[in-house]
Amino acid sequence: EIAKDFALVEELGIDEMFVNIGWDDYEPEKDVYDFEWLHRFVELAADNGIKLRPYICYKPWWEGDGRWNSPPSDYQQWRDFCAKLGEEMKRHPNILSFEIWLEENAEMWWAGDGWQYVMLLQHASETLRAANPRWQIALGGFTHPDRWFLAECTESDIELLYDIVPLHCYNE
Repeated sequence: EIAKDFALVEELGIDEMFVNIGWDDYEPEKDVYDFEWLHRFVELAADNGIKLRPYICYKPWWEGDGRWNSPPSDYQQWRDFCAKLGEEMKRHPNILSFEIWLEENAEMWWAGDGWQYVMLLQHASETLRAANPRWQIALGGFTHPDRWFLAECTESDIELLYDIVPLHCYNE
């Protein structure tokens, strides 16, 4: 089914896609990683000339309070996951960037505060860039231009952790 979707995307002339990588999918149990499906997905995209810009999101049930949208209780676990993901994905030249979380300025997607998000961003940025310095790092797309949340992400040298500030604009 995915091959058919990629063929259609290619036929439409689309050469970049925004996709998700769920922490919960690829580390379903603590310290147990399975990237086989993700490798096949990324390779299939490459076979169809599609470059990927994945976002990393969705905390696994076993981490902390069990809620998928809350900050990690142990940032080392998050860091370990991002390091493992970076090591696994560095062989795929069609991955252009990683967006860290998703819509972190909307409570539905992120149950933490700005500083907790900055910690998440720091660990992800450092480990992913260590695996492949050419990858761009993006903040999780904001649901609206949020100067208060962005202010927390630009204090001190925090802005050195990312390259892109995406906005997800909605009609609602």
